[in-house]
Amino acid sequence: MTTPGMANNGPATEGPAAAQAQPNASRMWCFQTNIKDGKLGEYQRYHDNIWPEVTRGLRDVAGILRLEIFRLPATNNLVMIVESDPGVADLDVSFLDS
Repeated sequence: MTTPGMANNGPATEGPAAAQAQPNASRMWCFQTNIKDGKLGEYQRYHDNIWPEVTRGLRDVAGILRLEIFRLPATNNLVMIVESDPGVADLDVSFLDS
């Protein structure tokens, strides 16, 4: 039986297994977090006005190629999709728990 959207054969195309199979391939990460009640407006203000220095730092220092954040409708749940340079071994997202 195959889970919808999942291939049951062939090499991995995302995640750590893909990075091993394709050493020059970018890596994909997915994170989920919740915004505390009453803090969503503040969160949105910060993220609607990201400083250019932060964007440059994510790209040039942290090796982030693409970063997208989605809010699940009518909730405070966020999903962040990150594509990183193949040389990035791991992402430190411990700040998401604060």
